[in-house]
Amino acid sequence: MLCEHPAGTAPIAIEYTESIADPAVRSYFIPKVILQPLIENSIIHGSREPGSGPLQIHLEVQEIKTPGRQPYLQITLLDNGLGLEEGWSMEQVSGIGTRNVMSRIQLYCGEPYGLYLANRPEKGVAAMITLPVIETEEQLERLLRDQL
Repeated sequence: MLCEHPAGTAPIAIEYTESIADPAVRSYFIPKVILQPLIENSIIHGSREPGSGPLQIHLEVQEIKTPGRQPYLQITLLDNGLGLEEGWSMEQVSGIGTRNVMSRIQLYCGEPYGLYLANRPEKGVAAMITLPVIETEEQLERLLRDQL
């Protein structure tokens, strides 16, 4: 896929892949606008040098079941972009997208859930979202209503 870079520079090639361990997770609900800011950040901030190949974005979704704990959904977005700046931390984020995703997850779902970002050893960024398993629209509406 070729996309025009949002900054108006030359088009960039993007390869998107996904791994979903259990097809049942495709029917789970997540709060709106959780993935979009992260994918946008991969494209805007992760764009690679010309001639270095396509920007690869990979999405992994799985339900994690641990004895003694409620099952949860783990969504991991990986890219092969430029990575986070040295010394980067969530507290110093200047943009609203990433900070908004983290705040909304913790507001709606509680403290054990959230967004975690880190550089990948092989280059690029790993963004991991943890959410409670929400199997019905009613559960999602109740979760959102209880926090307002």
